[in-house]
Amino acid sequence: MLASMWRRSAEFLRIALQLVVLVCVLGGLVGEAPVFADQAETPDEQAKRAQDLNRTVMSPFCPGRTLEGCPSPSAKQWRDDIREWVAQGLSSDEIRRRLYQRTEQDLTGSPSTALDSVLPFIVTLAALVLLVLLLRKLVKPTPVAEGSSRKAGEPATNPQDLDARLDEELRNMDD
Repeated sequence: MLASMWRRSAEFLRIALQLVVLVCVLGGLVGEAPVFADQAETPDEQAKRAQDLNRTVMSPFCPGRTLEGCPSPSAKQWRDDIREWVAQGLSSDEIRRRLYQRTEQDLTGSPSTALDSVLPFIVTLAALVLLVLLLRKLVKPTPVAEGSSRKAGEPATNPQDLDARLDEELRNMDD
């Protein structure tokens, strides 16, 4: 009984391992393959890759915008260059390297230091803490009348306390 159970579990593990290997091999085949000189991209693939580059490369002519969204004539020239380089079969990394050489600027749009990445979160957290402290200071419990036996923030349940508080409020309105 125990031996047959071991055989079944060993068979199951062997099949599971084969499935994992098959999935890995198929996943590697389905993934994006690099473009080689002898493997030409179709015009649609070239246009898509050029558009992806235009969407991800920051424009040195329009701060805060990508090449795709920059209306500058210089940015249009860069977009044309990117399309030409893609048609020549250059890799995306090579195209980015060429663009970087033109300006010596980081065109990725990503934060250049760790502080640039963390600073927005720090400022947001500090603003939230300041807001909470400010709201706590503004929303204070109402002070208790001197003659009342209840504590601050505690609702009055005794009718005499309520009458005394009402009289006090009416006197304050007359003043």
